[in-house]
Amino acid sequence: MLKDLGVLYQNTGKLEEAISCHRQAASILKETANDWDLAVPLRLIGAVYYDMRRFVDAVEHYRQALSIYRQKRDRRGAARTLVDIGEAQLSDHQADAALQSWREALAIFTDLGDPLADEIKTRLATLTGDSLDT
Repeated sequence: MLKDLGVLYQNTGKLEEAISCHRQAASILKETANDWDLAVPLRLIGAVYYDMRRFVDAVEHYRQALSIYRQKRDRRGAARTLVDIGEAQLSDHQADAALQSWREALAIFTDLGDPLADEIKTRLATLTGDSLDT
């Protein structure tokens, strides 16, 4: 419920309220020792910081979520978070770091047979000017 309220706040431009909701959700998950689900509010906090153009804070929260996805062996969650990290890095003028994040995501999506691999190939090709057909 807090997640949905946070997303609603974010979608209506009430970004501080969105962060507050997501932080509350994260706090509850920590209190109940439900660390496995903690990646979701952390990733959502990252998304709000991204919208606020606070890219360093966004990457920090995305990386925390990524760590949990990796611990859970949730490869799809990890890959999607790597895409988010790349977006924030690119927006923060860190093109090389964004390329690395997207390449990691591409490897996972390709291995999983996920159609998002094609989208990531396009992003990489646009950024590098190379065709990445494999």
